[in-house]
Amino acid sequence: MYETQNIQLTEVSSVDPQTDHNHPLHLQASDVPEVALLPMKLTGPENYGLWSRSMRITLLVKSKLEFVDDTCVKNSDKVVMLSKWERCDAVVLSRISATVAPELMTSILYASSSKGIWQDFKERFNKSNLRRIFYLWKEISVLTQGTDSVTSYYLKM
Repeated sequence: MYETQNIQLTEVSSVDPQTDHNHPLHLQASDVPEVALLPMKLTGPENYGLWSRSMRITLLVKSKLEFVDDTCVKNSDKVVMLSKWERCDAVVLSRISATVAPELMTSILYASSSKGIWQDFKERFNKSNLRRIFYLWKEISVLTQGTDSVTSYYLKM
């Protein structure tokens, strides 16, 4: 399991994000807004679970998951670190915005942080929808294997 620890910018000062490639404040050459590592777009509650899991993996690979799970927090005590934090958060925000449907962009444009967007999407789309659950149970109840392979049948389920 991924273990997290709360990273405050005042604690970060002993670690130079320029040299420590695993540090959340380290930016790589591939950390540019135009690069979308996730091919799917978030459209709403119907694909939020898959999008969220895929985005978490993408951010974990880039050592930026801490920006959305509240373990790398903004602190205005260290001006240099604050600037690096804001730049990294902007990269995370741009990655999120590159993977949402155009109709959701208005809720992202004026966000103050990537964590705020993450929480907003979770609150809006990660709710149980009883009609959707009923529909899925109904679809499962009439699903038959027929001539499909076991793998194909399992994927349909």
